Amino acid sequence: DSYWIAVADCTGHGVPGAMVSVLCVNAMNQTCFETDITETGKFLDSVKEKVVKTLTKESRSVKDGMDISLCKYHPETNTLEWSGANNPLWILREDEVIILTPDKQPIGFYEDSKAFSTQKFICQKKDLIVLFSDGYADQFGGPKNKKFKYATLKTLLQEHKDLSMIQLHELLKTTFE
Repeated sequence: DSYWIAVADCTGHGVPGAMVSVLCVNAMNQTCFETDITETGKFLDSVKEKVVKTLTKESRSVKDGMDISLCKYHPETNTLEWSGANNPLWILREDEVIILTPDKQPIGFYEDSKAFSTQKFICQKKDLIVLFSDGYADQFGGPKNKKFKYATLKTLLQEHKDLSMIQLHELLKTTFE
């Protein structure tokens, strides 16, 4: 058995952004339920193909798409299979942050498109696996109305990685607010 986990963020705002979100979710569902693809990179390739095919039917050029971090976890071997479209994956292990680097392309039309890579990683018992979009780090706020930024997020997570997930969620929520 394995578990699939994804964190995705569609570009675009308002109605166009909502339409791209629906299109991407439908493409993911089709790939999940209508194919026998089991590798994360090939899964993203299939989703991208479906999204691009649908978007190119539009009369206008659509530049919107989806960024995603997709992993498949095998508990019996502690193996994590992962692919990313613009969004990385962080693994917090003791005092280090291991970063799995994504392919620098979206799910959607991209001029220099290539097949998505699949990375494999052996997890250890106390590893904290972090999947995210750019939403948290890109938020403006605080006394100087500055972006939160990835470095701040990474430091916050490193300092509190031993909290329970409920406590960590509350800390992220409180810090954000």
